[in-house]
Amino acid sequence: MIPETMSAGVMVEPRKIVVREVKTPLIGDDDVLIKVKYCGICGTDIHIYNGVYSLDKLPLIPGHEFVGTIAAAGKNVRGWQIGETVTADINLSCGSCIYCLQNKPLLCSSMSQIGIHQNGAFAEYVAAPARALFRLNPETPKEKLTLIEPVSCCVRTFRSSGISFAKSVVVVGGGSMGILLVQMAKLVGAAPVIMAARRRQTLDTALASGADHAVLLGEGDIDEVKKLTGGMGSDYVIEAVGRRDTYEKSCEMLGPGGRLVVFGIMEAGEKTPFEFYRTVLLEQSMTGSCAGAGSDFYEAARLVEYNRFDLSRYSETILPLENIAEGFDRAVNDKSALKVIIDLEKIKGAAE
Repeated sequence: MIPETMSAGVMVEPRKIVVREVKTPLIGDDDVLIKVKYCGICGTDIHIYNGVYSLDKLPLIPGHEFVGTIAAAGKNVRGWQIGETVTADINLSCGSCIYCLQNKPLLCSSMSQIGIHQNGAFAEYVAAPARALFRLNPETPKEKLTLIEPVSCCVRTFRSSGISFAKSVVVVGGGSMGILLVQMAKLVGAAPVIMAARRRQTLDTALASGADHAVLLGEGDIDEVKKLTGGMGSDYVIEAVGRRDTYEKSCEMLGPGGRLVVFGIMEAGEKTPFEFYRTVLLEQSMTGSCAGAGSDFYEAARLVEYNRFDLSRYSETILPLENIAEGFDRAVNDKSALKVIIDLEKIKGAAE
């Protein structure tokens, strides 16, 4: 029996998220209702929290890194059973425009994202079109399955940038995504894989996650990267911070014929100098990538289910929904927490 109301974490204004009792989502004939188990706090959620994204959508239930089970299905839904373990592609596009047909739904003019443009999964239930579902192995720990969406971002980044075996890769920025990008680089056979970050603890985590070298950002960092890459600079540099200074350093770490992978998101309107003179003479290039979509989710699910990533540290901080405000505070301020996950089945009642 689906309840008429549910508990949810609602972003009511920037830097204020509260637990409220809200109406359970109604589903259409082609949709499913998912009972959420876990939902991770993403960098995009932090942007929403800080008022950078989705300000015009508030109040909003954020959350898009989720796993759960099917609780109900519309009358047109076929091939899915109540109780199956699933996640969903959060990118809901038209499916028929030229961009959708090329698996580029983020470029679709009608694209809407679960948890960003419409209510998401920091709630007991979330609605999604059946066409967006991905079936998951119920034997895989659900806290690991929560990481499918961020892993899908890595899948798409590596596909679009063309990173392959024996190519040198520098990942600038050691947050939760930076560590996943290091693991993906190792998985595809890149060599060497170098982490560049500001904190020594981050560098230690990167080395434990498979990085061949670690460079502390600061004086001499560019020279050190060049030394580690035969004096040339890296074949690929992935900027995963979204800051002007780290983008400038990333450009300088890039070698002849290299490619800058623009992954970290700067605020709208913020600009950084880019020396096109150097780009032309050294035949360098640039690729942007920000989210997984479509088949990226399927491939990410297989990688997670078959333990191609070490995700053990990502589930060290799991909090109940009633502590979601604390969770956001920790995600913003506690650099030792690689990931904060909210447990949507541990609910004592609405706080407001």
